Amino acid sequence: MKSKQQKIAEVDESKKLLKDAGSLVFVDFSKTSTKFIDQLKKLLGDNGVFKIIKKRLLNLVLKDKNIPLDAKALGLQVGTVFGKGDVSQTAGLVWRFFKGKEKELPEFKMDLTCLPRLFLTPFK
Repeated sequence: MKSKQQKIAEVDESKKLLKDAGSLVFVDFSKTSTKFIDQLKKLLGDNGVFKIIKKRLLNLVLKDKNIPLDAKALGLQVGTVFGKGDVSQTAGLVWRFFKGKEKELPEFKMDLTCLPRLFLTPFK
């Protein structure tokens, strides 16, 4: 369990990432191995940062930027991609990553009407 100072540092770091971000993409990473998460981070490179942060702390970050989203209501294991570009560019990278992993991640369902693993939030 993280100390209060560690949580404050994590919120501050996430606020800085959000300040520089052009978009947010929320990814359900349940049943996703560390190997795939590391691959996603590498794929994003300079285009964004994938960060796993507790939903309660994420809500503090979003509230600071007046983004009306309750991360707790997502009810998933949510990782956040702080994208440098617009939402279509960031979501496209994440979508193509998971599209290429369909055989290894069979629980990932690709449905454009529902987007069960991707939640997109454009802002600015």
